[in-house]
Formats: sequence, C-alpha cells, structure tokens
Amino acid sequence: MALNLNARTIDVDQVGKTTGRFILFIRCGQKYPLCLKDYADHEDVIVVLSQYQPIDFPIDKNCWLIRGGMSKFDAARLFFADHPDMLDFESFAFFDPDVGIAFPDLVRFLRDGAASGKTLYQAAVARDSSTYWDFLKARNGGGWREVSFVEVMAPIFSKEGLMAVIGGFSDSISTWGLEYHWYAKLKHLSMAVNDRFVMRHDSPVDLADGPFYRYLASLGVDPFVELKTLRTASVGKRFIECEIPRAIPPAWKKYYVPVLAECASQSEKLKYYSSRIRSRLTGREG
Repeated sequence: MALNLNARTIDVDQVGKTTGRFILFIRCGQKYPLCLKDYADHEDVIVVLSQYQPIDFPIDKNCWLIRGGMSKFDAARLFFADHPDMLDFESFAFFDPDVGIAFPDLVRFLRDGAASGKTLYQAAVARDSSTYWDFLKARNGGGWREVSFVEVMAPIFSKEGLMAVIGGFSDSISTWGLEYHWYAKLKHLSMAVNDRFVMRHDSPVDLADGPFYRYLASLGVDPFVELKTLRTASVGKRFIECEIPRAIPPAWKKYYVPVLAECASQSEKLKYYSSRIRSRLTGREG
C-alpha cells in the first residue's frame, strides 16, 4: 500500500495529553505498533502516533495523532518545530512500528535511562532478531554497555541529546546515516545499550520491493548515497561501530573510537598484503 499520508508539512488529527516525563514518537501505518503491546495510558508517557498510512486500530484519547512528514525523523522535526512546548520533557523515544517491546517494559526502560543519565540509548536486540550489528544484541549478565552507535529503528534521547541533533533529522529521508551525525554531536556524552531490556525486530529489510524503499525510489532518494554523505561529513574514515570497554569513561569515547578504527584499518591492510604475499608464494611454488 502507498505511503499516502507523507507530506512536507504536519497536520494534527488528534491532540493528546501534554503532561508527563517522556515522549514516545511512533511512525506507523495500518497495523498496531508492536511497542504498544499491553498499552494503557501512563502518567509518565505521551504517545505521538505519526501516520504514513491511515491507521486501522482504535486510538486512545490521550494519544496524539498526526500525519505528514517525509519519514519518521523528518516528521518528528516538523512536529516539534510546530509544537516547541513539547520539547520540555526528560526523554524522547522514536520507534518504528515493527520494533517489539511490551509497553510496561518500555516505560521501565525510559525511567531507567533517565535515572542513569544516558544521553542516547537503546534496548538490546534479541539474539534471534534482525540487526546488522552484533554488539547491539542482548548478552547475558545485563546492564548498560557504552557504544559508539545506536540504531535509527528505536533510539531514545535525553532532552540535551535531542536538542543537539534534531536540526539534522531531515538530512536523511531514508534515515540511513543519521547515527553518524548523532555520534558526531554526542560523542563526549553517554551512548549506551541495555541488556536488561530486549526488543525484537523481525521484519526483513527488503531493499528491492519493500514499501518504504519503493517510496524512496519514487522520490529519487538513494539510501546508500544518504548514508555515504552523512557518514563522510560526520565521522570521516576514523570511526568504527563498536562497544566501548567499561574501563573507558564516556567522555574519552571520542579518543578511543578513532584509535580503534585506525587499528582495525591497519589490521585489514595487514591481512590484505599477507594474502597477496601468500598468493604469490603459492604461485611460485606451483
């Protein structure tokens, strides 16, 4: 089905509540968002449903219902530009509709993140679920782990973190590459994943025939170009997506990551030249 509510502006179809501690912004279509499993209105959480298709499920009277924006983060930037008073909260979560975590668990996670002083964070991804980044998958033992990279499918920002990056939310309509902009702006602060809270992401990424990627193609948007452009502008070559050792304070992340990236680059070069040497030696011996 076409993403027929996308637009370059925002319209509000239902005004929700305006009191609480956290905002949960969900980009959704017809299907019920998985992060609202076991949902009940909670005093701490304001839910904003951002439609790219007309929804086909009941809406709680306390939820905001909006339409427009070209994609999730573009819609969020436009919404907060139109409603700057909605920026005066502790934390802001931006979820895709196919990210699964029970709503009561998400509330507890938001509270934990705020109490722990995290700037940008996410729940760990279930081991048998879909993510390219193995270091973001859940591990036994639980707790916070500092990282250099938080995925676009379900990031949570503190107010300080959001204010530092929201101006760039529309720099990638595909959302690809935004993570690198976030790192560039927040690398001196705490970025983390928490293994005590686990989310699922089981929808496969279909670059050829997925509705979102067909939509991007209709706009002439190439996600690979957006990714390369943002990554190059934000972090250049001296960056690596990784977990940060516990011995490294968050404020030192900006020094640790480039060094690790350089070491990885040199290691790859060593493997490459070693392989060439072995091939030549093998050829001579043959």
